[in-house]
Amino acid sequence: ASLPSPAEPIWSLYRDIETDPGSGIADYLGSSDHTSSFVMDPTILARWEQQGDEEFRESATYDTLQAEQEGTVAFIWKYYALDPADEEQSLGEQMPKGDEAEINNPMYRLADILLMRAEAFNQLANEQEAVDLLNDIRTRAGLDPVSVDDFDTIDELEMAILDERQFELFGEGKRWFDLRRTGLVKTVMDPVLTQRQTLAGLTIVAFGDEGLGLIPV
Repeated sequence: ASLPSPAEPIWSLYRDIETDPGSGIADYLGSSDHTSSFVMDPTILARWEQQGDEEFRESATYDTLQAEQEGTVAFIWKYYALDPADEEQSLGEQMPKGDEAEINNPMYRLADILLMRAEAFNQLANEQEAVDLLNDIRTRAGLDPVSVDDFDTIDELEMAILDERQFELFGEGKRWFDLRRTGLVKTVMDPVLTQRQTLAGLTIVAFGDEGLGLIPV
């Protein structure tokens, strides 16, 4: 299977320092003169590395060399047109300075819609349609396809679709809303936050009250 022909972006927000000087988006993603304002969680970093050598999204998404050498990520470069074959400049050097960054930030793109459609088919118990759409994204990324027989329940297939969304849409602000929409905030974040609190020597409260997953009125 292959993705349909329409262009990938559906709705993007263009940002640069002149038109939106207060956004600071380059500071969050990283630039040639700034590291990013966040650190990738080691759990998701390990899951990226387990995807396999044929998975091209990893090296197109973040600074894999720094991740390998330092165990952390300081640059998300999926928004920049970098050339891994350029022997004159490293990818970090190719990134623009913070005050020169021009970024098309995707609000919706084709892969996002296809995976949401896969979620809907799965909830309607049409697992084959859901798996077909999931495989459209997986095979494009260089991964082996899966089959309906790989999943015993709707919940297992839903988690596979959400996992694929996490990789495909990494750094695009979708994950939190995916977990809220599917009622999985506490299920997914409890072990993550327990690990962080343990490493930091804090009292372990995990995610806490499920109400924290709601937008306050």
